[in-house]
Order: sequence, then C-alpha cells, then structure tokens
Amino acid sequence: MYQPPQPARTTRGTSQWPPEKSRNFEAAFAKAQEAIKLGPDKAIAYNLGATIALKKKDWDNTIALGEKSLALEPDNTSLVGMLMDAYRAKGDKAKAAEYEKKYIAANPDQPEVLYNQAVELYNKNDFKGAEPLLRKVVEGKPDFAKAHYLLGMSCVNLNKIPDMKKHLSEYLKLDPKGADAGTAKEMLDAYK
Repeated sequence: MYQPPQPARTTRGTSQWPPEKSRNFEAAFAKAQEAIKLGPDKAIAYNLGATIALKKKDWDNTIALGEKSLALEPDNTSLVGMLMDAYRAKGDKAKAAEYEKKYIAANPDQPEVLYNQAVELYNKNDFKGAEPLLRKVVEGKPDFAKAHYLLGMSCVNLNKIPDMKKHLSEYLKLDPKGADAGTAKEMLDAYK
C-alpha cells in the first residue's frame, strides 16, 4: 500500500549539552562571564559562554559570544553549527544559510549533516536522492533511529519492500515509542 510521504524533520538544534543532570544554566553562564573577564583574549571562554547561551535559548548572547570566539579562533568549526541555530531562531535566514553552508563544508560526512540533506530531498519527494545519503548515515551510525525510519519510508516509495521492512523494523527496535512508531507499524503490517 502506497503511503504518501509525510514531511520529515531535521536534527538541527537538537544537541544535548550540558547533560540533563547539570542544567543550572544561569550559574554556568555567570561562570562563563567570569572566565571571559579573566581571559578576554581566550576563545574558549567565549565558546563556553556561547554554548551555555544556546542552551538557554539566549540567541543574542549565543551570537555575540560565538562570533567573538570565532574571530579569535577562525578554525573552530564547532561554533558554526551553534551560530547557524541561533541565527535561524532569530529569523535571520541569510546569516543562518551562510553558517549552514560553512557547517556542511566543515562536516560533509557527519551523519547529522547527511541526514538533514536527505530530509530536504525526501520532503521534495526525491526518494532516489535521499536513499544513498540515508544508507551512508545508517552505515556510519547504525543506531540513528530516525535515519532508519526515513530510509524505510524512502524505500517503500521506491518499491524496495524488503529494504523498507528491514529499516522500519530496525527503527522500531531502536525507538519503539518514537514519534513515527505508529506509521512504521502500519507500513510493516500493510506489507506482510
């Protein structure tokens, strides 16, 4: 049974730092501000402040501190994704796109980058273009549940039913209560 594709979601802005147990952002941000005062020429202090500001969803400080850190340490590609997310959240599409290009250039084979590119193709109904990117993602990161789901859905749209069954089953194994678990089960039941 053909299932019309549902828009997929990217992984942008979903990093998990700091860990759940240490989420006192206000105190952490105050310490980062102290570190900046002690070492105003140290990129790492600005980087830390920008990272905490991002988690606080304080986009202005994320951008200000991230840009300062990047000016001091231009080769620090970890800041590029952070700035991309902050500019996107502020609605500055041009700056977000600028940083997204830099992020992709710096991390072309990172599973999340490939996944996000595949999502864009999938959402344009380009399943043939999304499939090889998703295969590369699950080869490099076999526990990436969302990639298995999207690969399964791409495969059903390409009439590759055995592959669809394999990847939707793997998705359910990895994330049995995931947002797309119901759809995955329906698809597997429909193609028994």
